[in-house]
Amino acid sequence: MSHEPTTRGFRGAFALMAFVLLAGTASDTSSQSTLNATRDRPDTMTGTVRTVDVESQTLEIVTGVGHAVRLVRMQVAPDCTFTIPGAASRLASITQGTCVRVEYVAAERGAPILRVAVAIEAVETGEGGKGP
Repeated sequence: MSHEPTTRGFRGAFALMAFVLLAGTASDTSSQSTLNATRDRPDTMTGTVRTVDVESQTLEIVTGVGHAVRLVRMQVAPDCTFTIPGAASRLASITQGTCVRVEYVAAERGAPILRVAVAIEAVETGEGGKGP
């Protein structure tokens, strides 16, 4: 009995390797399409406004993450919608201390600010905070 490799064994190993590589490539493209779909759908964040810069169209929000507090800076999209009861619907109507719910999307790769607000709603806190 000879222990020399046969052509049939190489072909089987090659076919198996090709299958594994192609299966890995297919899963990479499906995960990439999932990532793109996630980026297109806005995420939501609730927090308290720390600063508003109307000139640069940015907003800083203090929000809780687990047991920590995080300061998040966002660019405000030109077509951002505002829901601020009793005030004009514009960025200048939001003041420091206002509790807000913000819908945002990821900024383009390489942008200095990672999030872009597409909708901002002032929310009632019910605890003496500056709500609408």
